[in-house]
Amino acid sequence: MYPAAIEDYVRPGTVSEALATLGKYEAGDAIFMAGGQSAMQAVKTRLLRPRCVIDLQAVAELQGVSAGGDGVRIGPMTRYAALATEASFNGAYQALNDAAARIGDRQVRNRGTIGGSLCWNYVAACLPPVALALGMEMELTGPNGSRTMSADDFIGGPLETAREDDEILVSLNLPAPAANSGSAYKKWGLVTDSLPVIGVAAMLSTD
Repeated sequence: MYPAAIEDYVRPGTVSEALATLGKYEAGDAIFMAGGQSAMQAVKTRLLRPRCVIDLQAVAELQGVSAGGDGVRIGPMTRYAALATEASFNGAYQALNDAAARIGDRQVRNRGTIGGSLCWNYVAACLPPVALALGMEMELTGPNGSRTMSADDFIGGPLETAREDDEILVSLNLPAPAANSGSAYKKWGLVTDSLPVIGVAAMLSTD
């Protein structure tokens, strides 16, 4: 199926520019696009019918991983391929390496983003259970300011999250792990690179 007509495509350079662009449209007439793996398929099948697509790929502040004594900050536009090889995840956050390395095929991993996956919250996605297991916190920014919430509060039912349509997920934060912590993710699928039939994430700490 071909998508409904899209009138405008915008590629902002900052979060402020992205929010300003969104503010020019009525609710539902503009959408944010991260990697586009799910959103653009929804546009193509007319599940979504935006007049404007706001592409977040050029927003540098939404990209990259930084580790410190108080934990790890992940930019929502960080791609699966980068997560799969991120050295700072080894050990306590290993589940992120595991899950990202097993999402789709190489093309999907080089395009898809962690923020896009969590905001879409597809029922068979690999990353939502990892976010829950690791105690991830989400920071969102919109026209009414910023707010932070736990993954437990952010992730709802299939295709549902606590993000409002006029908010951007700007940061994913992992707390500093307890001593002797480790995590892992395992998925079982019918074929290689397929969606999981079962996906399990766990984090444990030993005395």
